[in-house]
Amino acid sequence: AMGGRLSSGVVVPEGATFWRYSPENGCAMGIRTAPQVDAELADDEFLEPGEVFYVTEELEGADGVVFLRLADGRGWTFDQKPGVGTMCVRHQHTREALEDALGRSEQRVGAIAVRSRYHRLPKKLEDDY
Repeated sequence: AMGGRLSSGVVVPEGATFWRYSPENGCAMGIRTAPQVDAELADDEFLEPGEVFYVTEELEGADGVVFLRLADGRGWTFDQKPGVGTMCVRHQHTREALEDALGRSEQRVGAIAVRSRYHRLPKKLEDDY
């Protein structure tokens, strides 16, 4: 099964793309403060392998590297590092990914608890019937 987790309560900006940090070296990666491979690192902000995240801006840089602005405001990452390999891959369609993440959460904690966070269905009282 592919790794991936969604931080709860994420508001998805219109037109955001969905990515997964899937490094060939299996290591965590420091988030950058600017769209450059050698940019300063953001304080205590990392991507863990398998983490999924939304991107609000994609900038193509030198060597074909695409820089990705994280939607949550933590900073920038990139899809590949010259001489190292793939870092981030475009995730499947957002809706499917959300359903997929929901499905995995449901297996862990039971459907009711998870779904109620996302879909606030009006609760029917027994005497409604």
